[in-house]
Amino acid sequence: MNNYQKIAAYFDYIKKRYNVYVCVKDFCGFVPLNKELDMAIKPYLTHTNPYCMCMKQNMVRHSKCLLMTKYISAKLEKEGEFFGYCHAGLGEYVLAIRNDENLIGAIFVGFFQKDESKSLRRINNLFRRDVLEKYRAVEEYNTISSDGVFIREEDILPPLRMAAECLGNSYGQIKKLHASYNAVEGKFIDTEDGIIVAAMEYVQENYGKNFKVADIAKYCRCTESHLSRMFKKRIGVGLVTYINKVRIEISKARLLETNDAISAIGIHVGYQDPNYFSRIFNEMTGYPPTEFRRRFRENMSAQPPYDKKSPRVAENKAASVDNLVERYD
Repeated sequence: MNNYQKIAAYFDYIKKRYNVYVCVKDFCGFVPLNKELDMAIKPYLTHTNPYCMCMKQNMVRHSKCLLMTKYISAKLEKEGEFFGYCHAGLGEYVLAIRNDENLIGAIFVGFFQKDESKSLRRINNLFRRDVLEKYRAVEEYNTISSDGVFIREEDILPPLRMAAECLGNSYGQIKKLHASYNAVEGKFIDTEDGIIVAAMEYVQENYGKNFKVADIAKYCRCTESHLSRMFKKRIGVGLVTYINKVRIEISKARLLETNDAISAIGIHVGYQDPNYFSRIFNEMTGYPPTEFRRRFRENMSAQPPYDKKSPRVAENKAASVDNLVERYD
């Protein structure tokens, strides 16, 4: 058994010992560069529990999960480790993986119902326009939550700190041997995760502007064909479809939460031609913008509580239309 397999075995032990899920996030793209490391911890490189898989079935919710990375890394830079809730309501411990004081990744372990009301509020926010999906999400959430058992940090964090240190040391060895390491920016270039997240960030930050795939590719420092092919493989839809999805999701929130004119909402999300905006909106939702506003405002006002213990808040608002990613807290 090599050292990487020992790390994986350690994660297996923690998972069984504490009845928790363990996930490793690689912020700089070093794991795939070593085949032994990649194979050993591959089962831990993504959240594969039923609830997270339910979230990932929707492209916009999936993109929010990916975009959480920069918020989590900013918090880890300051605190090193913390307990927090993701945008989907899952409570986790998060620990930094460092090498020479550089943040290179994180270990996540959970999930815990430390504050069930907060978790259910966040589920409600995600699914407030789809009651059936909300009930399904709550059921999946209940299957993976720890039934109120909250493991103290002094019990679970010490063994995880050892694993984080081992992974940090592995990074130090790999970067000395691999030619693609960019010493100026402190990361491995041309990694899929880095390019995909960069593309998503560009779309989220510029959805109201007139840009092309070529502009995103330039921002990601790769060719259009490489970006499009990779994006389709990883996300499941083409990049142009993703751009339209983001714009339409934001416009849906504005239609329900404001009285802005349809044309003004279209311009806000990057469609200068109101007829084109209406056509794309209709293709993606099945309703023209005006009909969508009328129909779903009525549904929202009549929507029942999703949990007897946690009644729906009358003025429950979605995440800001100009900031799709909630802070990890």
